Amino acid sequence: MMRAAILGCWVGALFVAATAIWLNLYWALLMLLPPVGLSLWATLMPRCDWWGPVLQRFTSRYREVLLSFDLAPDPEETPAVLVLLERYNARGMFLVDIRRVKRHPELVKEIVARGHGISCALSNRRSWMISPKRVIEEISDCCELINDLVPDYPLQWFALPGTRVPPWLHPALDPMGLRVIGHSADDGGVQVQDMEKVLLHLRKDVHKGGVIRFHHGQMDVRGNGCSAELLEEMLIWFRGQAYTMGG
Repeated sequence: MMRAAILGCWVGALFVAATAIWLNLYWALLMLLPPVGLSLWATLMPRCDWWGPVLQRFTSRYREVLLSFDLAPDPEETPAVLVLLERYNARGMFLVDIRRVKRHPELVKEIVARGHGISCALSNRRSWMISPKRVIEEISDCCELINDLVPDYPLQWFALPGTRVPPWLHPALDPMGLRVIGHSADDGGVQVQDMEKVLLHLRKDVHKGGVIRFHHGQMDVRGNGCSAELLEEMLIWFRGQAYTMGG
């Protein structure tokens, strides 16, 4: 695994650096540059999985995609999404954070009762870059709350807030039995400037085995909600392209 290789470079470089300082050979401190460079690349490069696996696409011989829904649950949009998924015989994975779960526990139960999946997510999407301790505590609390609400549901995913993976994430998730899920295509977030462009972009990025991320709370340029409209357009397209839509 690349993570082990990078850590091995660090251990070797630190040994050389300690020896160089002891022998007053300060030029040898340049040996620290390769592991520093590799670490920064693995952390800052979008969708880099050097620190550990991130599910962005799964192997499939058939036309099938995994649908995920960010910023859930929502009292207005989650029920509408559930209706659309049932109408088009689709399954979804809802990315839930502890703040929304506490506010709408009945929706978490409804999601699972209808045969859909849930994944633990973060309420503050930037906190993972600031405080690893806070993130780990929130993930643990969120998992505990979900397990209390739906004790028979096998929670196994953590939704990556963005496309960059910090080096401490996988070691923190391993004891909780969680794996990291990302996406290979998304709807661009909650601000929709041009619906047609978003749809074209999404369709272009869809491939067999893709993980497609949608967002609750999308607004068009007039300030009107458009999440359901965009989702239904994509569900119609998926069905027309003979895709199986799972979650």
